[in-house]
Order: sequence, then C-alpha cells, then structure tokens
Amino acid sequence: MADGGPQSYFDWTAQLFDRSKIFDKPEALRGIRVLELTTLVLGPTTADFLGELGAEVIKVELPPGGDTMRYVTPEATCWQNASLGFFP
Repeated sequence: MADGGPQSYFDWTAQLFDRSKIFDKPEALRGIRVLELTTLVLGPTTADFLGELGAEVIKVELPPGGDTMRYVTPEATCWQNASLGFFP
C-alpha cells in the first residue's frame, strides 16, 4: 500500500496475476539443460513441462522414424505424423 503498511489480499493477488507482467516472471528452471530420451506419453509430457518452466530440453529420437508418439492418433490407431501435436 502507499503508506508502507501490509497489502490487502486483493491487492496482493492483483499484483501477482497482473497480465501485463506475465512474461516478466522468472523461469524456475532457467539455466538447466535436460536430455530427453523417452518415447511414451509421460516422458515427452514431462519434458514439455520442464521446457515451460524454463529448462533447455534436448530431445533425442529413435532412428529411423523418430518418437513413437508421432504415429498415434487420438483413436490409438497408427498413422505417420497424425497425432494432435503435429496438426497445424
């Protein structure tokens, strides 16, 4: 507050969730490098979360086809590059 006293809860939450400063918040994992070698659902999802928290994620895929999740559609049938993550 202006008088130097404690902030009210509403002032604190308004400052915490200020949309104009959302990209100014520090990333918790900035400066950490992660080597991602997984191929199933939980591994790539975890690497995605780590990347969103600021980690540099290096993904290594299996040759020749790459990550097996590229071939799985929402109906669990296999088609190359057909999963939701690869639709434009």
